[in-house]
Amino acid sequence: MIKFNLNWPTPVVKDNKLFDNHSEILSAAIEYSGQTNDDQALQKTKGKLYHDPRIISLKTWMFDLVGEFVSNLNQNFWEKQSATIMDDIWSWSSKNYHNSLHNHPNCSWSIIYCVEPGESNQETGNGKTILYSPLPWGHHADPGLAYMERTFLEWHVLNKGDYILFPSYIKHEAMYGGNTPRTVIAANFSFR
Repeated sequence: MIKFNLNWPTPVVKDNKLFDNHSEILSAAIEYSGQTNDDQALQKTKGKLYHDPRIISLKTWMFDLVGEFVSNLNQNFWEKQSATIMDDIWSWSSKNYHNSLHNHPNCSWSIIYCVEPGESNQETGNGKTILYSPLPWGHHADPGLAYMERTFLEWHVLNKGDYILFPSYIKHEAMYGGNTPRTVIAANFSFR
């Protein structure tokens, strides 16, 4: 059974899964994202990473994890459904970026898998992925207010093999700066 936290009361999963071919997954992720230093490093992967044989184990695991978790979560409401990846699987390998506040309105679940943390640091918050409360805000949100109400957000610094799975309606952002690229692979899922 997958352990998860209920926040706001929204289910969020954070766990770790290292693959035997972790170095091949890292190689594929870096190859397609190009280790650029801008916020759009992930755009270079479109249509390529999904079909790369080096990430088959990761892709299969993502489908199984999301399918099992969401089906168990909804077992009183519907029979097991098949997960479908919306758009693509994305890779992001960058030395300095801020992926600003956003959500994914055309799907139901999102996953971020950390292939290489770079210089992420729990103490300083470097490399953090911030999940914001799904509760109505009713006010402008930017870093000037973001850290004042700790009950309205949570942040995660992902280490190698860590992943976070959360409903796609949760607004989130990521920030990183360092000399070594931080590399993640992400996907968004819907159910049919």
